[in-house]
Amino acid sequence: MAVPMRALHADDEDDNPEHFAISATEGSTISMTIVAALEAAIPNIVDKQTVTVHILSATSRESSYMLLFEDLLHLLPRLEHIHVVLCGPNVFGPISQPLGEVGQDMEMDCCPECTSMGRRRSMAFFKGPYHEYAHKAAFKKPDLAVLFNSGKSQEAVETWAPTTRFLVDSAITTAYTTYTEREAMEEAAELEVLNARFIIRPEVNKWRGLVPWPELMEGEEHSSWYQNYYWYIFQGKQD
Repeated sequence: MAVPMRALHADDEDDNPEHFAISATEGSTISMTIVAALEAAIPNIVDKQTVTVHILSATSRESSYMLLFEDLLHLLPRLEHIHVVLCGPNVFGPISQPLGEVGQDMEMDCCPECTSMGRRRSMAFFKGPYHEYAHKAAFKKPDLAVLFNSGKSQEAVETWAPTTRFLVDSAITTAYTTYTEREAMEEAAELEVLNARFIIRPEVNKWRGLVPWPELMEGEEHSSWYQNYYWYIFQGKQD
């Protein structure tokens, strides 16, 4: 995959067409980060025909960009079916779906070319913590679990602990992103206590969003954060 374009700067001209493409990375960072994580963690990903991705602590942000998950079908040519489960207490799923219940799989439309080739994408929702979803009969180990813009070292630390332990103990390939380097390093330190094995240690995610947002809480004056700025990937425990 090609390296993404540069980030926006404050002195850029407003009418530059490139800015529209840069703004689009606010959404494409989701699908591109997933593809990059699959490539980093699964050696034979280009040969897989079915991929399942679980998105942890999903909100309306991930739901609003669900159309972009078809990018996986376009970027992984042998892929025939992508299934995404959005999981979390605040997941933006069907209004009628009760808390703690697994929703029915929903078939989503694909572009005409993918449809003509019989390629599919589907999704499901679970309203509740991921470690509770793991005990449901419908749970199947995913190819990848993802938590975007985690923030779990900043709030609800104890609430996250059971999910973190489950992910490590079950050896689920997991990618986390954060807004800042400090968050990523704090979360990595927690995983080191659990003896987690890192596939990628915290680093800048080259598929982050490229729209700068002012950093008002920490960092140097006039500094910025980006969507999915830092990332890391872990799987199971060290030998």
